[in-house]
Amino acid sequence: VGAGKYERAFKGIRYVIYINLVVYVCLAVPLYFLAPQAASLFTSSPEAISYAVTMMHTLLPLYFLQSFHQVLSNSVRGFGKSAVTMITTITSLIFIRQLYLAIAMHINHDIRLVFISWPVGWTCSTLLAFSYYYFAIKRPYLNQQKQI
Repeated sequence: VGAGKYERAFKGIRYVIYINLVVYVCLAVPLYFLAPQAASLFTSSPEAISYAVTMMHTLLPLYFLQSFHQVLSNSVRGFGKSAVTMITTITSLIFIRQLYLAIAMHINHDIRLVFISWPVGWTCSTLLAFSYYYFAIKRPYLNQQKQI
């Protein structure tokens, strides 16, 4: 962390998460309700619009998890742990998502199950990034501060 100012880094991370939430609400909520109109900007096919709306209605409610993952992963990277970020991201967004798809598609060939694979990956990656960030970076720092 630049200049060793951990408090400033933690505060910046917190603010970026708040900003992401505000942007998410401002963009995702209207897009959720205007999904058919948004999809019709790209196609006039009723079937394609139906799939696009289903996809937006599946992904948008949990899309904030992707931004949390990005903030937390890049924060961990900023603390000099880029290998951890790479491993957790690959594990969540590739291996766990592919495992989910293999199981889900074996049970039922439904496009909605494919759409759900993204939030599954985002949830896992966010939980892994947050766990590492909190238990390996922030908590040790807080414990160190208590001892001073």
